Amino acid sequence: MPLKWLAERWQIFLPTLAGLGKGQEEQIKALCAAEIAAWRERPGINQANSVRKPLTETRNRMRETFALSEENTWCNPKSGAREHLSLK
Repeated sequence: MPLKWLAERWQIFLPTLAGLGKGQEEQIKALCAAEIAAWRERPGINQANSVRKPLTETRNRMRETFALSEENTWCNPKSGAREHLSLK
């Protein structure tokens, strides 16, 4: 179960990302960077390792919920699996 504050942020963040695809990779990158920056502003999250748990939970939620299409995926060279562009 995700942290309460993280689940609340997902309600806006994840639907925004889910609708983006190829040709919008810079926007995806900027949104992800802004989201991680917002996490770091939270009390208790001031070191790189402090974002590890919310980042892992968010990536797992994306894998579980995002519908994949030719327009919004890339092939992860490490796993060989198709993933949503936001996981790149």
